[in-house]
Amino acid sequence: MNKLTKYFPCATLLFAIAALPVSASNDKANKPKVKMVHSHHSEEGGVVAMSGDTHVEFKKDGEEVAIFFSGKNRDPLAAELFNVEVFLVSIDAKKQALSFVKDSKVANKVSVTLPKNIESEASLWVISPLKEKMKAHVSVSSPTKMKISKIPEAKGDDSHGDHH
Repeated sequence: MNKLTKYFPCATLLFAIAALPVSASNDKANKPKVKMVHSHHSEEGGVVAMSGDTHVEFKKDGEEVAIFFSGKNRDPLAAELFNVEVFLVSIDAKKQALSFVKDSKVANKVSVTLPKNIESEASLWVISPLKEKMKAHVSVSSPTKMKISKIPEAKGDDSHGDHH
């Protein structure tokens, strides 16, 4: 053991890290996507909320709101796995059921059309318990609530919700 590592035990590790090769490319396409358990980063450009282990992401495009489902590791979960109900809830707690359409191209997406002239403080409530139990996935029947005013508008033409 030399004096440097005797007095600074981390020095060997620092030298080893410094010796690692550095990639010359800064291309995001070549970097693997790291997924973290219960991360609330946006996969679709929307805002993320949770219900049990289910992440529910909301993204608005005019009067249409896209709703995406993913698991605790943020892997897409098909809308078919859930008993989905969507409600518009006014500031005075009046609930209105909204019909939704499952996306034929993006399995984890449903869309609802908002009525015209809704209150800015109204909320969307999504109730989405699993139809059948999934291993290591907590499913609850309480609503995921999101104020309409908090849902970001889609940017450009990326509102299709395609994955990877």
